[in-house]
Amino acid sequence: MRPIVLLALLGLIGAILLRRWIANTPRPVAIRAMRRIGIALIVGIFLLLTATGRLPWIMALLGALAAGVARLLPLLRFVPLLQRLWAYRHANAGFGNQSAGTADPQQSTAEARFVRMTLDHETGEMSGEVLAGTFAGKPMDALDLSDLTQLLLECQAADEKSAALVRAYLERVYGEDWQAQANAQRQGNSSPGQAEMTPEEAHQILGLAVGASEQEIIAAHRRLMQKVHPDRGGSDYLAAKINQAKEILLGK
Repeated sequence: MRPIVLLALLGLIGAILLRRWIANTPRPVAIRAMRRIGIALIVGIFLLLTATGRLPWIMALLGALAAGVARLLPLLRFVPLLQRLWAYRHANAGFGNQSAGTADPQQSTAEARFVRMTLDHETGEMSGEVLAGTFAGKPMDALDLSDLTQLLLECQAADEKSAALVRAYLERVYGEDWQAQANAQRQGNSSPGQAEMTPEEAHQILGLAVGASEQEIIAAHRRLMQKVHPDRGGSDYLAAKINQAKEILLGK
């Protein structure tokens, strides 16, 4: 019998016996024993490599792998954004490369009901266009923080996929604390009165058609407040905009 086959057979038998022992041993005792076994295996492998003269090239290989990993670390900041866009692809949200003839392998596009977003793979920059709602036809970079939060409210009222894209854009442009910035902007506005919001905008924010009944307005307000209330991870700014929309439509 070849030595490698014998070692494999002994390893299999050892694994079976070890599994049975772990199943019949108190967890703290098993954990301590596994740590000792792991240390013993590492030391044994180190001594074996040293004795056979293979340690230097193994260390060189590990060093090369470490250098490669270090070069990839800066790309980790794009992981959350790429995860969101990948989710849209599998959720049939229109994600993919540009149409044939103009496809750019360095860019990906995600399209939902309210917005179309493009991600540059090389720079991580996002750009987009509003397709529906109050700001339809405008590029995303033409909207300030106040406009983007209103767009987010409109999306949350009618299409969660669009809302997720807008949130990703807000985080990319303003950082993860964009809600705090929106709150500070609202508090710094000395005259944020209700006259700044038109009835049409109020309908858009609540996701209602013009002429909605009082019951529909109240129901839409309650549903949205459950999503954006500060106690549920939302912000005072978004909650204030929803309250303002309700008050305008109800004339209160």
